[in-house]
Amino acid sequence: MNQAITFKGRGEAVLDQGQIVLHVCPLCSQKNAPEIAVKGLCNWCCYEPDLRDAMPVGLDDCPREDRAAA
Repeated sequence: MNQAITFKGRGEAVLDQGQIVLHVCPLCSQKNAPEIAVKGLCNWCCYEPDLRDAMPVGLDDCPREDRAAA
């Protein structure tokens, strides 16, 4: 099962069987093309994410008013 993650609340990625698929870079905020995302690094600034900075995406990441609607 894939787990949606961010890096200290920034960027957008998926953890797929221990492999990071980086969709949006937390450093430069650029979006990776799908074929680059699976490489796990940013095509624009060469950022390589560290799993120690990874956080699961969940209700705690939403603004308080959005949590009330969930």
